[in-house]
Amino acid sequence: MPLSKHEQISLNLHLLVKKELLSDPDKVISIGKNNLRRWKERYEKEPVWMKEWGTLLAQGVSAIASILESVDEKSILLRSSSPFTGIISQKERMEIIKKCKE
Repeated sequence: MPLSKHEQISLNLHLLVKKELLSDPDKVISIGKNNLRRWKERYEKEPVWMKEWGTLLAQGVSAIASILESVDEKSILLRSSSPFTGIISQKERMEIIKKCKE
């Protein structure tokens, strides 16, 4: 099944995150872990997606990269609650959104 426009945008954004991950894995994983840590404070009970991202971040680059680039249902769902806020710039984000809407 083809990706929706929103899913395609998310995939393209996360492919850029993957590029950063491969370039500077310690930085990207650290940002992801810090974001999860902050978000956990907002929840009385940790959501499943948060646990899954925590596991992936502990598994390392190849596990994370696989989710960032895959188009299977689980990857699409996990990308919708990605802990990688702050990895790519607002300018890069807007360029990707614009390209996907053309």
